[in-house]
Amino acid sequence: MEIKIFEHARRVDPERWRRLNPTPRQTPAWFVASENYFSSTTHLYVTAWEQGALRAVLPLYDEFDPAYFNVTECYDPMIRRVLTKFRFLCVGSRLGFEAGVIGDPRAASELLAAAVALARDRKADFLAANFCRAPLPGWEGHGLGHVFDAHVLTTVGRGHDDFLASFSAKKRHLMLDEAQKSAPLFQASLLGNEDRLLSLRALSCERNGSRNHLNAAFFTRLAEAFGENLTLIAAGSESEWVGACLLLASENEYCAQSIGVLKRDHTYFSLLIHEPLRLAYATGRQRVELGAACEEAKRRRGATAIPLSAYLRPVSERCALLVRGAKPIARFSRGVKKVCAALGDHHFSTEPE
Repeated sequence: MEIKIFEHARRVDPERWRRLNPTPRQTPAWFVASENYFSSTTHLYVTAWEQGALRAVLPLYDEFDPAYFNVTECYDPMIRRVLTKFRFLCVGSRLGFEAGVIGDPRAASELLAAAVALARDRKADFLAANFCRAPLPGWEGHGLGHVFDAHVLTTVGRGHDDFLASFSAKKRHLMLDEAQKSAPLFQASLLGNEDRLLSLRALSCERNGSRNHLNAAFFTRLAEAFGENLTLIAAGSESEWVGACLLLASENEYCAQSIGVLKRDHTYFSLLIHEPLRLAYATGRQRVELGAACEEAKRRRGATAIPLSAYLRPVSERCALLVRGAKPIARFSRGVKKVCAALGDHHFSTEPE
């Protein structure tokens, strides 16, 4: 296979990329939105080609702090402060919890080898892949284990009624009740409603005790990149929104991206599960990705958990300093012990630089 490296998603050939059957957060549009929103971040795309055909893509970025999840939050609190002193090249996108090879898994070894060489050329200390759905070949010794689960709903039968019929009578009654008691749902344009979405997001984060990392430009960039493959579903009334969800589409699935729901009652599940499922049936899509929050509630409604794992590959001799500093506390912390193990088969110099 021939390896090529690009600095912009649009230059990879978006049409060939879409033929790789990516999830919504693996599509060219997702990375175009990320590039436009995080303009100071360097984005790189390591690609594998065979006889002129694109076989796989490995996206990378060099910013330390992703939008939703700092790289070091995958690791033990005792070692996070130390990790901030090192430079990372990260697999995936700053906008979401998904890392790994897009496309043909047989190209993974060559793509990862090229990424390691690229990280060294860019003077990075680590190549981090924090949200992997599949094992990374040749990286078994650098694994940090399970991070959390993503959740996916798969359509059953020909419509939402068939999906509900696959549950017991009791569960089916509860889910019908959710749909009936939900606040009214309607589709709205994202462009022109950015400030309303931002206000809803901020208020929802405040009530949930979480942080809001987004601004109005985030929604604008998504709308521009996805075009007709983005659907905004709002809950409440035209004058007062009590919840909102973005549906990002690829050819075979939706990704339901919650913007915020002011009260996690029937509206939450109608907005994030039932309405996306109805649209999936209507458009012939087979899956709806639901993300990582409210895990148990999503599993009770038919979602399948997909484990996400983290990897930390050292690429510079400076990493020896981390091992030296971490080993004394490893016996007190399982998380630090995992980091030391992930770095253990790297041949460090015996003295710091």
